[in-house]
Amino acid sequence: MRIFSTTAAFAIMASLLAGCGGQDTGQSMAEGENQQASQQSASDIYMPAETAMNERMAAAEGASAADTWMLKMIEHHRGAISLSELLLSQPNVEPAVAERARMTAADQQRDVAELQSMLQGVQGTGSPDAYMAAEQQMSRQMMAARGANVSETWLRKMIEHHRGAVAMANIAVTSAGNEMVIAMARQTIEKQTREIAELQRLLPS
Repeated sequence: MRIFSTTAAFAIMASLLAGCGGQDTGQSMAEGENQQASQQSASDIYMPAETAMNERMAAAEGASAADTWMLKMIEHHRGAISLSELLLSQPNVEPAVAERARMTAADQQRDVAELQSMLQGVQGTGSPDAYMAAEQQMSRQMMAARGANVSETWLRKMIEHHRGAVAMANIAVTSAGNEMVIAMARQTIEKQTREIAELQRLLPS
């Protein structure tokens, strides 16, 4: 009887420990689901602006790779402005990220004005379709970019946004056949690469 009682006691203890482990597992799963839901919610805030930007960029097409690049960059930069304004309209935005968003919006507005002022009569070479693959890659990467909150999500989306600009500018350098456009594309590569590094420094470690 004593042996049976000891065995029974061990069985009860094992059952209790298993129950505690199940609670821990359930709690971990719930926390994981809550974090995933939070990330999804943060990403959803930006989705309409991303979708609108992608549609406008796809429709922006000129006669060559030169004017097409400029038209697409205008819509690309307008997308960054919209994403930044969305971030700034949210509560509890991290101050450093908010400041970066204000700078991004101002910079992109200046770039849009410059592109518009230089667009008239631009001629060049290359196919207007040269940017399609880079656009589609940027769209996929931006849609997939998520963070723990609206600030981190904005940072991750803008990193992919700027990478898309660099990819398209590299295509313009080799395809546009217009010295002014090539010079602007090289400036874009330099500027957007620098801004990617700045955005990455603001990501949580």
